[in-house]
Amino acid sequence: MSPRIPPPPLFRQQALLAIAEFSNLRPILGKERGSNMLITCLHAVFTLPATEMLESQPPSNQTLFTRTVQALDQLLQSFIAENSSSGSLQFLLQYLETWLQSDRAHEHQRAMRSSILFLKDTVERLSLNPSLPVLRMGHLVGFLGLLLRDPVKDIQRYAHQGLVLLHQLLQQKASGKGSSARCQARCKNCQFPAFSDQNISNFQLIKAFGMYFSDSEFSELISTVLEALRIPNLSRREVASEMLLVVLEMYGPRMQQVGTIVRNLYTEISSVSYIDVQRDILLALSLLGKQHPRKVVRALLTFSLPFQSQAINMWKALGAEEKMAHRVIRILSLELRDRPSCKDLEKTQQEKTQLGTLAALNTIYELLYIREFRSTICSTFPGLLLGLLTEFRYLFELGIVEGNTSCISEEISEVKFLSPWRTCLEALKGLIWTTDYWEVFSFVKLQQGWDLFGKVETYSQGVTVLARAMSQYNCEIEGVLDQAAEGLRSSEERNHLVVILIFTEFLQNKATVEKLSRRAILSFLNAAGRDADPLVRGISLQGLSSLALQPEKGHLLRAQLVPLLAHIHEDSEQAVVGAMSVMAEILSRLELQGAGSIIIKVAHQLQRFFEDERDQVRRAAILLFGNAIYNGGQKFRKAMKNQAFRSLIPLLFHLVDQNLEVVMITKSTFMRCTIFLKWEFGKELFNQLAWGHGPSAQRAVFLYLMENNSGNHHLFLLQAISYLKSSQKNMKNAAIKFIGGIIQEYFSELCFYLTKEDLIILKRCFEELKQDGDAHLRRFALTYWEGLQEIARLMP
Repeated sequence: MSPRIPPPPLFRQQALLAIAEFSNLRPILGKERGSNMLITCLHAVFTLPATEMLESQPPSNQTLFTRTVQALDQLLQSFIAENSSSGSLQFLLQYLETWLQSDRAHEHQRAMRSSILFLKDTVERLSLNPSLPVLRMGHLVGFLGLLLRDPVKDIQRYAHQGLVLLHQLLQQKASGKGSSARCQARCKNCQFPAFSDQNISNFQLIKAFGMYFSDSEFSELISTVLEALRIPNLSRREVASEMLLVVLEMYGPRMQQVGTIVRNLYTEISSVSYIDVQRDILLALSLLGKQHPRKVVRALLTFSLPFQSQAINMWKALGAEEKMAHRVIRILSLELRDRPSCKDLEKTQQEKTQLGTLAALNTIYELLYIREFRSTICSTFPGLLLGLLTEFRYLFELGIVEGNTSCISEEISEVKFLSPWRTCLEALKGLIWTTDYWEVFSFVKLQQGWDLFGKVETYSQGVTVLARAMSQYNCEIEGVLDQAAEGLRSSEERNHLVVILIFTEFLQNKATVEKLSRRAILSFLNAAGRDADPLVRGISLQGLSSLALQPEKGHLLRAQLVPLLAHIHEDSEQAVVGAMSVMAEILSRLELQGAGSIIIKVAHQLQRFFEDERDQVRRAAILLFGNAIYNGGQKFRKAMKNQAFRSLIPLLFHLVDQNLEVVMITKSTFMRCTIFLKWEFGKELFNQLAWGHGPSAQRAVFLYLMENNSGNHHLFLLQAISYLKSSQKNMKNAAIKFIGGIIQEYFSELCFYLTKEDLIILKRCFEELKQDGDAHLRRFALTYWEGLQEIARLMP
């Protein structure tokens, strides 16, 4: 048949019959040539005009059309007889399926008719000769099952015929030789539903075939259904979605190739834009996750190195139910702990960047910021905390770590691609921040504790700072202690250092002593004392000397504070800083019992050194003051609150100290004072102290100070006056700005609270400033002099 000159209809019929006869000759046509010839013939018949157009034609033309179709049937049967290999049959089926997607109804129906004829002949041959290759049964059932809901009745009928044929074939195989009597009886009672005006449900369809399907056939069926979700036809997509869910509901628990299914679901949800399809795929994943939680989580972890943004909705779907969210986090925690040793990695030649523990780490980091997992993260906080801290040690061992933390973006939402070490650090920070332990976060951040996790040499200090913050703010003490006991019994030695560092720090917290008996504490520390790691043994000795086990030492430690308090008044900078350092260590050891009444004197005298000209002295005094205010115990809490309140203005101005180290320590102590005084908007204040810059941040801190201290603004004004004479220009300018702001914005309150004696002091100060040699100060005094006069006039 010439491709350029269309043959007359009679010649077309004769050509088809001739080709069918040639197929029976020997030698037979080659596989490729025979396939190409069959494709050409199928195309020639399928593209003939619709049968409706023949109604106006003479009967001879209609007869000719019928015979042409019959000739194609004969050709098709000849092809099947001569090409019984699996590849040839699959090739023909795939070609017919392309015609089944045709927009022209008559082409669609002709392809369907030929497909059923093909299936009928193939099934008959398979029935007679079981050794012949088996068809892709899962794919065929899925494809024909979708056509059961076709709007064209003939298509439905053809699809039903095909499914009946396939069902008969499966029955024959299941009830054949070697099958049990129970299986044969079940097959006999299981018949495929008859065709009727009422559609066969997906439940009936899957029930009829599912009992015979292998795991690979289920995978084929699901793949076929997923492919159908891509088509624009809404009704077909709805049928496919329903079939997918029915398959998983009925037979999901017995499926083995879960990883393949999950990867297929991921591929589909990444490629389709239909909202309804994405919703149903996520529903299917959620269902599969309940049936095979660990396999599904492991399959999704393959999209976590690096983490694929398209996978985020799949994790959300898994965490939609709280019970399932708990299982997911628990599995991820187990995966995080699966850390092959360096020797094992060398044996398997596995890339360090492909480790499952790193995939779990990436995923945990992402899940911290997903609403569906928020409550689960809170309830599993202790285990996640210890898992992340231990992961640092593992990364040190592998050598995949960065030592410089200065490049780390504090805006977590802007961090896109992180190294494993940075991911671990951000996950640790995120765990504490998202669970709303912002006080702990602020303590570590403002004491530059996060930087300590960057090197193996300072890692232990970093854990200690974090544990101290948790102890001070009573963060998950009991839960972490339970995990610590389990961690010390773990065969993974890198756990032991983490838990002993935390445990010894928690011995300073009353909750630890209330939860654990003396015997339990001793048992824990003695077990750590027998550890193979000398560092673990050394830290356990520190724990044995704590006040939790030797309360009588508290009196001796408090007695040392008196002579040390005298040493801080010496002329030598080294002696002063040294004495303050020793006092800080003593106070940290006295946290369980408190330092007693002397702590009030310590806090009061330390404030005198805030204005010391020596940078290191100022830094040490401000740092020690932050420790002292938490050491008064319940008995002296009120007195220490007074000391913290008195320090607010000095600390406020040292936020602009000329020495950057002093500024950082001042931020920490200022923040600790505000938490101790239970300010509102503490978290927002911390944001400004940690990441704020310029006038806007200064303005925010000013407002938080004023709003949390209503009725005390006049006291702040009187304190701030002394800083107008500061030797540091930054502090002098800050005082000018602060005093001006109070007079302007809190004028009414000053009128009410200032006394006549206060006003005399203010006027005397402003009179002196008007004569000052600094033009800036003179201008400031002149600007606000009238304000003071107005306050004096309005005072009651």
